[in-house]
Amino acid sequence: MNKKSETQQSKFNWLPLIILMITQIGTTGDNAVLSIATKSIIETFSVTMNEIQLANMMYPMIAGSFMITSGMLGISFGFKNVFRVGAILATIGELTLALTNNITIFIWVGRVLVGFGGSLMIPAVLGLIPEIYKSSKHRAIAFGSIGAASGIATIAPLLLGIIMDQVGYKLTFGIMAAYFFIILLGSYFIPNTDRVQTKLKLDVQGIVMAAVGLFTFLIGLSKISKWGLITPADPPFTIFGISPALPLVVLGIVILIALVFVEKKIEEKNGFALLPQSFIKNRQVRNGLYGSAFIFLIMGAYNVVVIPYVQIMEGFDATKTSLLTMAFGVTLFLFSFFIPKFAQNIKSKTILRLGYLVVALSIVPLLLAIGDGSTNISLFSIGILIMGAGEGLVSSRCNVVVANAVNERDAKQSGGIQATSRNVGQAFGAALIGTILLFSVTMMTNNIVDKKVSELSAETVQVIAEQEQHQYVNDQQYNEFLEANNIMGEDKVKMEEINDVVRVKSTKVALGAIGIISLIFLLGTRGIKE
Repeated sequence: MNKKSETQQSKFNWLPLIILMITQIGTTGDNAVLSIATKSIIETFSVTMNEIQLANMMYPMIAGSFMITSGMLGISFGFKNVFRVGAILATIGELTLALTNNITIFIWVGRVLVGFGGSLMIPAVLGLIPEIYKSSKHRAIAFGSIGAASGIATIAPLLLGIIMDQVGYKLTFGIMAAYFFIILLGSYFIPNTDRVQTKLKLDVQGIVMAAVGLFTFLIGLSKISKWGLITPADPPFTIFGISPALPLVVLGIVILIALVFVEKKIEEKNGFALLPQSFIKNRQVRNGLYGSAFIFLIMGAYNVVVIPYVQIMEGFDATKTSLLTMAFGVTLFLFSFFIPKFAQNIKSKTILRLGYLVVALSIVPLLLAIGDGSTNISLFSIGILIMGAGEGLVSSRCNVVVANAVNERDAKQSGGIQATSRNVGQAFGAALIGTILLFSVTMMTNNIVDKKVSELSAETVQVIAEQEQHQYVNDQQYNEFLEANNIMGEDKVKMEEINDVVRVKSTKVALGAIGIISLIFLLGTRGIKE
């Protein structure tokens, strides 16, 4: 009997993990599908980039705001049940995207439903792993595989882009609907796991505060580069004459800080809360959450620096951009998947530190590859491969660091907070690096024009000085800006040269910031004991 039990304990159950990995791939790939459908959506609905930006924001906003809540729902009603509801919502949401001809329904019904579906499925994925895989060895392999699935998801843009070019975006979203429906059917193979027998009282106050605080924080972060940090750029409203982005960030932080104190009292009263104190007080948990945030912070930064650079400066089309992103994903996958299997004796703290260092080092070949007139694509690609490897190292251990640091119940609930840290990390990375890039473009343009004031007409100098922000745009858009402001002749040629220099230098500044951030994360590993 004991031998049989030991045999069962040592046998790894791959089937449910495959279902969970497929889910991770689908939820990660959903936004990629929307990104490559941008041109088709603009043409179909006759909308501007403002609507496209809102459509892109809706999924991470909804998902990030409600993922903590989903962790508690999983404890109360069972993660398998929560997982299935999420798959149903995602299926309906994708069908809505495929069938509607109304942009309002597209954004506020389709994207919202997919967002809620993701907010239920991802915490359930991370919550089911501690329930299904009890041993630390099996748990490490499972969490590493989920991290690897994020790397596999980078293949989706290439495959779905080809499909979209052939048959249009509507059928592509229809394929995504079928994909999530297959996941729903696949949930049959996820074993029934134990859940709390006593009925837990839902923490309504905490749920509302978490959703409002996170939503306010994330929307403020994501809008800094568009609305401006202090000086208003193009906001829908102002607060005491300044951009609303930073006040929204501050308001979100204040609500979330208040949530910590509210949750402490609720846990003392009920013995259970939306945000257990173990997540806050346990240093190893915090360090693991930093790792989860870091992975998606780098992804967010990659999307606002690397992709615009290769498309604007090197003329990459969708296929070439997808291939470069796949290179990033391949090394992320390999290191996420194989480190738990072949580096079990290396401490998690060491793996995480090595991952942060590798990402920081990846910036060196990227900077060396970018010249004033051209880019060494081979060296640039090597930098991207190294960056993916660093991401994979962090991904291989950060989730298991969290799960191993708390009791079994909190380990199951940790899926919500881990998934939330990912969305916050991605929004923070895109907002911070995007803001650094934007400010660099503005400051460098003004500084170079000041130095070349004798070579430019007074009218051109005045036009440049009056711009509150200078944008990182392609040659055609910049030519339209110059012509709209009647900058012609030699001044136009000189300003085009200045713009080329500014785009290169600002990209280097943003990449350097990514390297510095990676090194700062080394400080967030000192509390890891394993």
